[in-house]
Amino acid sequence: MTDPTALQNQANFAFTKSLTDKNTLDIYIDKSVGDMTWYIRSFIFNIDYFVSVDFRLVNNERCADIRFYGVDSLDWYNPDAVGLAHPQQRHWKLYAENTHSKIEQQRTYLHEFLHSMGLEHPFDDRDGDYHFNTDPFTSATTDDTIMAYRVGAIPKWWYPRKADMDAITGLWSY
Repeated sequence: MTDPTALQNQANFAFTKSLTDKNTLDIYIDKSVGDMTWYIRSFIFNIDYFVSVDFRLVNNERCADIRFYGVDSLDWYNPDAVGLAHPQQRHWKLYAENTHSKIEQQRTYLHEFLHSMGLEHPFDDRDGDYHFNTDPFTSATTDDTIMAYRVGAIPKWWYPRKADMDAITGLWSY
């Protein structure tokens, strides 16, 4: 199993923590995510149950700390990217390409949200830790952590793995 502390990114966590207002993060889900809205809402409120910060959905993107968007392409960022967690001055913009299968979009939205909550890839060693090795395609699989690039078994629905939840609760514990 992936060591949860190897998934924690203190810089992402500190940035998101700085956005909280009275321990609340405001979340905007743009209509461009299409029928993924129900899925995004579902994982947000499931994670909300386990962490000390509260999530609140808002209708005005300018008021949101975390913003979800569906896009046709992320070629402007990286032609190989299917998602992006992009910190701005006072909020996160989370993107997923909506040209992929529904199951891939689910994994991407969840993966990018977990970045905004303070998680990193298991192969990321920029903060001095990583799981197994630093090669994205031989490190952990999505059976261990949604933060992996290497896909394991494809489930009917994506959900945070134990290592993901342990990492999140380690950062956002009561």
